[in-house]
Formats: sequence, C-alpha cells, structure tokens
Amino acid sequence: MKGRAAPLLLFALLPAACLRGPLHAPDDSIFSLFNLNAFFSSGSTGQLDTSFGGSGAAIFDSGFTDNCLDIALLSDDSVVTTGVSFNGAVNELIASRYSAGGLPVLSFGTSGTFHFNTGSNTGGIKIRRIAADQLILAGYTTNAGTDTLLLKIDASGNLDPGFGTAGVSVFDLLTPDDSTSDLVIDHAGRPVLSLSTGDQFFMAARFTASGALDTAFNGTGIVQTPLPSGQADAYAIAVDASNRVIAGGYDYGGAGTYPSTVIRYTSAGALDTAFAGTGIVQTDLSATVGDAFYSVIVQPDGKIVAAGYANVAAGSDALAVVRYLSNGSLDASFGTGGIVLIDVTAGPDSLRSVTLQPDGKIVAAGTADAGSASSDMVVVRLHPGGALDTSFGGTGVVRIDISGFTDYGSRVLLQSDGAILVAGTASNGANNDAAIVRLY
Repeated sequence: MKGRAAPLLLFALLPAACLRGPLHAPDDSIFSLFNLNAFFSSGSTGQLDTSFGGSGAAIFDSGFTDNCLDIALLSDDSVVTTGVSFNGAVNELIASRYSAGGLPVLSFGTSGTFHFNTGSNTGGIKIRRIAADQLILAGYTTNAGTDTLLLKIDASGNLDPGFGTAGVSVFDLLTPDDSTSDLVIDHAGRPVLSLSTGDQFFMAARFTASGALDTAFNGTGIVQTPLPSGQADAYAIAVDASNRVIAGGYDYGGAGTYPSTVIRYTSAGALDTAFAGTGIVQTDLSATVGDAFYSVIVQPDGKIVAAGYANVAAGSDALAVVRYLSNGSLDASFGTGGIVLIDVTAGPDSLRSVTLQPDGKIVAAGTADAGSASSDMVVVRLHPGGALDTSFGGTGVVRIDISGFTDYGSRVLLQSDGAILVAGTASNGANNDAAIVRLY
C-alpha cells in the first residue's frame, strides 16, 4: 500500500487553562474536545473517548518537562505510565497510575506518582506488568556514562525489596554508555532488554526474576551481534512461545541504505540459524536511505510483526508494518510481499508501537508530521492481511492533535473491552506533558 493514504480523520484537543502540579484533577484538565461530531457518524469505530481523563486525555504536568515513554495495564485495566520528568534539579524516573477511565489513582506512590532518581539524571524507558500486578521498569541513570536501570514496584508504587538491591538493579553493560530501548518479560518471568549502543551493534540482555544478569543466556546474560556495516542498533525486543528472543532495529547497509533488521536468538542466547539460515534478516523497505523497526511482536501462530518507518522520498517517511514467517521469510499473504507502507504526510512519519487484537487485526501507533515543526499522534488499524481497516475512523488511519503543538505516540495497548490506549508526549507550548488518550 505504498503511496499517499486516503483522507484522514483528525481529532483536535485544544488547550484550556493550564494547571501546574503533580497531577491534574479531572475538573481542571488541560484539554477539551473540539468538534467531535463533525468527524464521526454514529456507531463508527476509532472514536476518541471524550470521558477519558475527564476531557479526552489524561495529562501529567509537573510544571517542567515530562515525557511519557511507555504504559502497562494492570488486571483491573488501570494504567501505569513511565517516563522522564525534570524535578527542578535532575531528571528522574516517574511512574503514574490512572484508573481504567483515566483519572489519577492518588493512593499510588505520592499523590498518584512514583518518583526515583539516583542523585543524577535518571529516566524510565519501558514498563511491563508481571504476576500479581507487579511491575518491572527499565531505564537509565548517569554515572560517568549512562548505565542500565531496572526496578520492580508493586501496584501501590512501592519498591520490591526482594528485587536487586532494595528494588533496584544498576548495570554498566557497555562502555561508556548503554541504555534500554525496549523490554519484554519472557514466559519464565525473566526481563529481556534490547539496548541502544550508539549505532555499534545489536545488543540484548536477559535478567533473572530477582534482577541479576542471567548467565544461562550466552554465558554472561548479554549478547552482542555486530553487523557488517559496523553501524547498527536494536530498538525493539520480543519473545516467542519457546522463549526465543527477537530483536528489531536497523543496520547501515552501505551505499546509502539502512535496511530494517530482525535478529532471532535461541533461548540460550545464540544466533538462531533456523531463522533465515543465519539468525539475521534484513529488509530494504524502500529504494532510499532510511528504514528502521521500532516495535516487534509475535503472533500466536508464530509470525513476527515489525513496525517502524521507511524513507520513501527526500524528507518523507512512510509508516511501515512488515510481517515475517517464523522461518524469517517475508509473509507473502500480508500487504505487498509482506510489506505495508502508509504514506500519511509528505513529512517524517513513524510507528513506535504495534499490538494485535484478538481478531487478528493489527493496531499500531506513532507520529505523523503536522507541518510547522509540529506533529500529531497517529493510530492505524490493519486487517490480518495488511489492508487498512476502513471501519476504523473511516480510513484506517486516525490522527490525534492533543495540544496544537508537537505530539508523539510512544505505546499502544488494548484494554479488556477492546478500547485502544495510546500513550505519549504532548507539548503545551512551553514544555512537554505526558499524555494518554483512548479510542473506542
């Protein structure tokens, strides 16, 4: 589906009075819905839930810069975010909890938010729920260089003293810098990370359930895979039913190409030669210079879905969704030869998160260019065969303008009733706020 997409549905959430403080009460929320009925007929799907958060968006505004990078759902459909917030002195990792309807759960942490820093700049990148509504958070902290950070908290926002040291594990995995790019929990309850290496190689690490490096994974808990270009990075991680680890990202392929790359490791941390013969698959999504995967999932049938972007023209990136068979071959039953490209705008668009509905439809979220140095959240839904689902917002593509400035979608999840949650960051004109919206 390469080429310009059909006309899109665009929601505008316009800023009202700005309340500074750790959380916004529902009757003082920043954003109000503008002209919703002009966009949807009764009974259509992909509608913005204007009741969520009291006004259509749940917002965290500390008064400084706040970025929501990920969310997890608890068993009651309540939402826990993680990200980075400046406290006036240093950046710190934050996690905030909201009810299923997007209202602050003030019993969580301190007035609804858990704060953590090591005394230096610290941030949360990813969050995942494990058994009994406990949560693993992965991020970074600075100490000469940048180190990898893992924390475990409970549903009330308390650190688990049985994990790491008083609930915290810090690892210097790569000199001088290493930082989490993605997190998955495998079927044995072990956290598995992909790590950003500053364009050197693919890197993954597996940890025990108690927060130590798992030496059953490649002997050290860490695996590094250089690619021929010497310039590569892993941005996404997933596991399949056999606890094989799938990492997605990009490689500089030489001659001005950046093929999207997927690597599969055995559960022991070796390259899995049952995957394309070498364990490595590279797909050049476009004839120009830039492709990358930012999110990877494994379907129940073992097929691998990867989402990101493909550069289709100078200054123009299309949304990209690619599906592979379990053996690493492109799935010819999906899109065009296994590839779907959706060119939403003439600017830089990308998908940052992908998930699967129970009916096999694929939902992905990210960012679409809005011109004038601004952007919108974007959500797309595809049929299992890769065609845009026009029952979703009329075109299969929905754009959400929260602030009128720059908005980014970082994570998409499904609540138990099928509602779609999109989390990310919205600029308020002065700095960034963490934001969540819900579509139904």
